[in-house]
Amino acid sequence: MRKYKKYLIIVILIGTLFLSMLLDQYQIVEGQLNLESNRMYSQNSRVIENLSIIEKNKNLKEYSFRVFGELKEIPFVRSYYSNNYRSWEPMLKEGRFFNKEDTKEAIVGKNVELEYKGNERYYVFNGKKYKVIGYWGIEGSSFMDDQILLNDSRYFEDKNVKTVLDSESIEVFETNGIKFLDIPVKDIWNPINDQFFTEWIMKLSKLLSILVFAFCGIIISLQFKKESEIKHLIGTSKYRIWIKKLWFLCSLFILSFIIVIGYTCFTMPKLIKFEILLKNVIYFIILITSFNLNELYLNYRRLKCGN
Repeated sequence: MRKYKKYLIIVILIGTLFLSMLLDQYQIVEGQLNLESNRMYSQNSRVIENLSIIEKNKNLKEYSFRVFGELKEIPFVRSYYSNNYRSWEPMLKEGRFFNKEDTKEAIVGKNVELEYKGNERYYVFNGKKYKVIGYWGIEGSSFMDDQILLNDSRYFEDKNVKTVLDSESIEVFETNGIKFLDIPVKDIWNPINDQFFTEWIMKLSKLLSILVFAFCGIIISLQFKKESEIKHLIGTSKYRIWIKKLWFLCSLFILSFIIVIGYTCFTMPKLIKFEILLKNVIYFIILITSFNLNELYLNYRRLKCGN
């Protein structure tokens, strides 16, 4: 294969992988912006009587959930608890999110008034100090700039606290006897239903990526056609010819993958997730499959022609 063609295929593979990563980043950022506009409540949020009714239900222990206790409206102060602190982690402008329960820490917006002690910052609520470990928002200005979240579950013991349950498995909670109160969760809205458009963009991008990788596998196979025929005539085994071409194909993908993943680690580290890496493995399988199918077709043509 001529070198310029090899470089062209590398550019196509890198471009496709990079575009796929950018679209994943777009989806993550859009989802975060929707959460910020809804005060970190998803469309699954429901008001419940209190936290204890969930903790007493043994059937719900395997399902991840988070609860918010609305303590004060201006500024908007809430308490937070989750049965799995790894299951949900919003993007922050600075710092980190809570990693275990009742750490007496706080996530705040940039406009929140704080107390300073040396290099540490604290938010004071009801006479208690909460260490600030992170700031809301992924842009310069955020809907969360005046809001506070406290990692303190003791507030859920107060029956007057409005408790909001949120979970990806919200239907399971209702079918297991958790009563949802007929109280609206404030500020949950999505006026243009932009997730509908995002889903279609993602579907089209995945289809395009699949077609590009399938096309590249066929092109690489065809580029080796003349070289393979010559080697076959001089007695080189079909297996050795195939192994060499397959190694070349794998090398191109691995090189492209390393370049894209390396760049992503520095610029968009939150994208390095199992699901996204698995998607790239699927693209590799598509590349290999299209290459092998075309090889089988070319071998069939040779046999049919008597070569």
